[in-house]
Amino acid sequence: MKIGIDANEANVISRVGISEYAFQILTKLYEFKKDGITNHTFVIYLKSKPLKSLPQETEWWRYKVVGPKKMWTQFALPLNLFVSKPKPDVFLTLTHYVPRFSKVPTIVSVMDLSFLHFPQTFKKKDLYKLSKWTKYSVRKAVRVITISQSSKDDIIKAYKILPEKIKVIHLGLKEVLSIK
Repeated sequence: MKIGIDANEANVISRVGISEYAFQILTKLYEFKKDGITNHTFVIYLKSKPLKSLPQETEWWRYKVVGPKKMWTQFALPLNLFVSKPKPDVFLTLTHYVPRFSKVPTIVSVMDLSFLHFPQTFKKKDLYKLSKWTKYSVRKAVRVITISQSSKDDIIKAYKILPEKIKVIHLGLKEVLSIK
C-alpha cells in the first residue's frame, strides 16, 4: 500500500504539541518499515524542503515538496494528489486539515476541540480556520484519529460523527531525560 502523509507540522525546527506528535508519528512509521513490521511505501508531502532531522529518504520513503505554500491544503496539495501517478492508496494528515476536493481516502488527526471550548484564547483568523476546516475535515475523512476519549466525545457531539469512524490513539511518552 502506498501511503501519502501531510508532514508539514513535523517539518519545523522547534517542535511542541502537534508538531512533536507529527514528528514522532513519522519517526515510528519509518522505524516500523525499517524493522520490517510493515511493507507499505510512503510519500511525505511538504511545503518546503525536509529538515535534516526528518527520516532519511529511501526507495520506500520519499519526500515530495509541493508548492505554492499559500493555500497549500486548498489548492497545491489537492491538485498534486489529482495529477499524481500513481496516487496514494490512503492519505494521512497529521493536523485538522484534509486536502480539499481530493478523491484519495483520508485519515485526519484531531488532537482536541479546544478552539470550541476556549475560543477567546485563539486569534480570530485561526479560530475561523480551525472551526471551518475541522468540521469539513472530520466529515470528509474516512477515519479520524484523536488522543483521548474526551476528544472523541467532543468530536461526536460537535460534528455528529459516528463513533465507529473515530479511533482513540493515546499519546506515548518521549524520553526527554537521561540519568547517568
